[in-house]
Amino acid sequence: MQSSNLITSDLRMCLVEGNRDFQFLTIYRGVQFVCFAELQAVTEERAYFVVRSGNPILLARDRSAVALSNGLIDPFVIQVASFEMTTGKLEAADMVYAGDTVGNRREHRVAADPSVMVDVDWEDQKLRGNLLDLSLSGAGICIPFSETSVDFRRGKTFWLTLHLPEGGVQLPGTILRYQKRPNCHWFAVEFTGKAPGKVAILHHINRRLSEIRAEVQQMYAEAQKNT
Repeated sequence: MQSSNLITSDLRMCLVEGNRDFQFLTIYRGVQFVCFAELQAVTEERAYFVVRSGNPILLARDRSAVALSNGLIDPFVIQVASFEMTTGKLEAADMVYAGDTVGNRREHRVAADPSVMVDVDWEDQKLRGNLLDLSLSGAGICIPFSETSVDFRRGKTFWLTLHLPEGGVQLPGTILRYQKRPNCHWFAVEFTGKAPGKVAILHHINRRLSEIRAEVQQMYAEAQKNT
């Protein structure tokens, strides 16, 4: 993939106007992490930055990020061609504008505790699966093929029970998206009813946010030891 000529032109204008401050947004297990960087130079295909602050381990690990600047109207996606942890020097390639999909989600949707199970009341069957991710408005659920042969379909509403460590939550949900994956039925569910137990969902999200941030910080500490 080649970098967009429009982006390289816009980045050159940022240099001319002194708009050198950028943010790199990465996501790990549903949690957003931000690094702050300064634009140094632009060529026909590449842009060169120095990361000044934030935890850059995901830039080195995932090799991609969303870049944002007050000097640009829209965010754009970069691929990390090279990155030096010790100096913060980053070479960005394959830069394309991200469109309208970045930043649409206004709430946290984090990877759930892997031990959390979900019971689904599907017509006359009670099915059990795993909770993959969770927000206050919905969840991602995976039910093994061995559990059922029923036909999941978009728009179907049913009752589900989340067995969270913070407390069980029972509420109705509607399937927004469905996929048959290699080992399971996967579907995204929107919660369609009010439930007093939603406070347990909030507690679980907050706990997972803390755990995931601590995990990334540990990754960064270990990477620093090896540099």
